[in-house]
Amino acid sequence: MEKGSPCMVSTVSKVGGPPILSAMQLKKGFKKGEITYLALLQDESTSEREDVPPKIKEVLEENKDMMPPELPKQLPPRRKVDHKIELESGAKPPASTPYWMAPLELEELKKQLKDLLDAGFIHPSKAPYGVPVLFQKKHDGSLRLCIDYRALNKVTIKNKYPIPLIADLFDQLGRAKWFSKLDLRSGYHQVRIADGDEPKTTCVTRYGSYEWLVMPFGLTNAPATFCTLMNEIFRPYLDRFVVVYLDDIVVYSNTLEEHVEHLRTVFKILRENNLYVKKEKCSFARDEVHFLGHIIKDGTLCMDQGKVKAIKEWEPPNKSGKTNVVADALSRKAKLAAISMVEGDIMHTIKEGLHHDPLAKKLVELAREGKTKRFWLENDLLYTKGRRLDVLKWENLRRKLVKECHDTKWAGHQGQRRTLALIESSYYWPQMRDEVESYVKTCLVCQQDKIENKTPSGLLEPLPPSERPWESVSLDFISALPKSEGFGSILVVVDRFSKYATFIPAPTDCTAEEVARLFFKNVVKYWGLPKSIISDRDPRFTGRL
Repeated sequence: MEKGSPCMVSTVSKVGGPPILSAMQLKKGFKKGEITYLALLQDESTSEREDVPPKIKEVLEENKDMMPPELPKQLPPRRKVDHKIELESGAKPPASTPYWMAPLELEELKKQLKDLLDAGFIHPSKAPYGVPVLFQKKHDGSLRLCIDYRALNKVTIKNKYPIPLIADLFDQLGRAKWFSKLDLRSGYHQVRIADGDEPKTTCVTRYGSYEWLVMPFGLTNAPATFCTLMNEIFRPYLDRFVVVYLDDIVVYSNTLEEHVEHLRTVFKILRENNLYVKKEKCSFARDEVHFLGHIIKDGTLCMDQGKVKAIKEWEPPNKSGKTNVVADALSRKAKLAAISMVEGDIMHTIKEGLHHDPLAKKLVELAREGKTKRFWLENDLLYTKGRRLDVLKWENLRRKLVKECHDTKWAGHQGQRRTLALIESSYYWPQMRDEVESYVKTCLVCQQDKIENKTPSGLLEPLPPSERPWESVSLDFISALPKSEGFGSILVVVDRFSKYATFIPAPTDCTAEEVARLFFKNVVKYWGLPKSIISDRDPRFTGRL
């Protein structure tokens, strides 16, 4: 074989897959002198495709400095949008001690801290507070440095900046023909922490405390800050030829000429804002785009099968039972609990009904002429989807079938859901659910023999009448109202003697204490304290002050 010539290696095995060698087996093979070849596998799925149009290649060549293999060893510039950490009134950043780490983790911690220091992303801190760090193993076995910001996030004022709705983004992409997807390289590390907020990001380690100068992972408002930045810089072009979801940028166009200009515009904006792209995760000038777990192509939207592969291939759980057990009488039970097509007089009645029902006549004509895909004829009977027999409202047929599937010994007076499922497996008619529900509810046997699962409600007694005004009052809320002057609900107080009603505006989320204040201010102040108060079990009435 000549050097540089391609080599095809088959991995098909009769056993069912390529053989896997352990390190020990490979070592033994070397000792025995077996011929061994070493091949380096390269994933070409993320590399630049050869079929990228020449004009797109020109744009990529012009902007290759915006797609470096790693971020520059310098801090990103200050921008209009930097990450601010605003704490709740009176709150202070938490102070914690470092977590214990294994020796291998300590070695990895040293290495990653050095890399972050060399990049200028962190520097030593003298802040009197900080949060611990820990490691999480990645899929490839390497360790990811994680910062436990939970305590800091708890006292941080939340930024409710709206993240784009995925459905809205799909609507924008649906009519496009050309797509390019750009992914920023370590997008969070390209955003600065606001001046003065750096000490709040302090993390404590075995080797000292460090504060972040760029936005780390784990902060509660980090996604909102990043989304704000991306929307700010791409605002003139959003929903025209650009959609942004966090650090994913999708450029879409109807023609290749438009796409070249759109892509050049996007790179220009990224250059002006010193934002760098991760080329390995980008795709350019494609007729389809993989975006947020879906594939968009030619105006169609479908699920990315790679995302649901694990669920599709998930084997159903199987718990094997006992073996060689002597069969009992129940195991020889005949298979009666399955609905079968009714023969004899009922089938004849169904056929006869097709000639008397005007709607059925029309459906039969359409089925014979092949003008409907929903119904078809078979042995002079009308069938629909699932090979279910269409039952007409003729000679009380529907009720007879419901009775057959509910009252007979093999049916066993099942509930509404099971009775409906039994009928639906072989028959069809409109409003079947309502008819089954009505029949089961009025079944005398079920009403007499079925046991209620709910707690008995006790004896109901009328309330004694009130003898004078404001001796007894009733309370309730009118809610789900449009807000007016800050109020979203009404507390209604009714005197049970005179039926005089007092309407008190109240906040939607008022507490039991606020309800008590409103009651004393608007009722007790004018009419005195009543002997009894009647209400429902609303937590605002039953809760403790």
